Amino acid sequence: MELDMTVKLARREQILQEKINTAKRLGNDKPGLNLSLDPVDLKRTIDEDISTKENNRRSYILGIKEHCKNEICKVETVRERRKMGELNNSSIV
Repeated sequence: MELDMTVKLARREQILQEKINTAKRLGNDKPGLNLSLDPVDLKRTIDEDISTKENNRRSYILGIKEHCKNEICKVETVRERRKMGELNNSSIV
């Protein structure tokens, strides 16, 4: 778990540096463009963006998990009904 967290933090830092460098390059290519390239502000903005994407991904996965649980419950309910139907039919005979 600790290794996983270390890898995530390293990847996040790499993404931040790539985005900062890209923004600086874009700002240098277009001198008329008024970009705030303050590294602290840029890093904070990128951190917020990454956090939002992680939260969206987590939420999406939880939604899929809940949907699967609901589908499994439906299947179990149908199985129980069929089982009860078989028991009722066998008791009639």
